[in-house]
Amino acid sequence: MEEIGVRPVEIAPGIKDLGVSLVRPELLSNLDETDLYLRQKRLERHLEMLDLQEEYIKDEQRNLQSELLRAQEEVKRICAVPLVLGQFMEPIDRDTCILS
Repeated sequence: MEEIGVRPVEIAPGIKDLGVSLVRPELLSNLDETDLYLRQKRLERHLEMLDLQEEYIKDEQRNLQSELLRAQEEVKRICAVPLVLGQFMEPIDRDTCILS
């Protein structure tokens, strides 16, 4: 079109008017609303995904917290119980002894 002296003029970002009234202005406003609608729907889907991830992470944290408490109780139980194997009788060398 520039060859014949008609230069495109930007009406909205990304949309050029070539001097021919093929695109009506009311359709442009609908296009912007549609773009906003699509953007909103995309953001809503993203928000739903983030909510699911947040729920999963909270659930996993609760599970890990209970597992940590069980492990701490197990460590306390093991440390509290004396391991009686027998009575010390006499040493044989540095690493060996006799038990009864």
